[in-house]
Amino acid sequence: MTVSEANGRASIYLAALSSNLIALAFIGQISRLGVAFYAFALILLAVLAFVGTVTFLRLVQSSIEDIAYAHRIALVRSYYLRTRRSLSRSSLFSVGDGRLHSTEPRARGNWRSRPPG
Repeated sequence: MTVSEANGRASIYLAALSSNLIALAFIGQISRLGVAFYAFALILLAVLAFVGTVTFLRLVQSSIEDIAYAHRIALVRSYYLRTRRSLSRSSLFSVGDGRLHSTEPRARGNWRSRPPG
């Protein structure tokens, strides 16, 4: 799954959420929060909860797949760096245990380089 597909899924869900809230506001004004409003809200919110759950599960699944792909890419890259030493001089990353480690030092003001706490 690409990043654009994940963004598309999240955008569609947010559009559905805002549309449902606007529809509920209109029905609430017309029905003066009567029985029609509660029936309409029950249907819309049940569908919205289902769509939200399915969207969330698919985004989590795609994130897990992306992590697995990144790990496999790192393994292939480390294989090439181990077999071709000439590549390691021009590389930005060093060979580790299949993960990529940056060889350049982090900037002092970088928020990621600060210790927690």
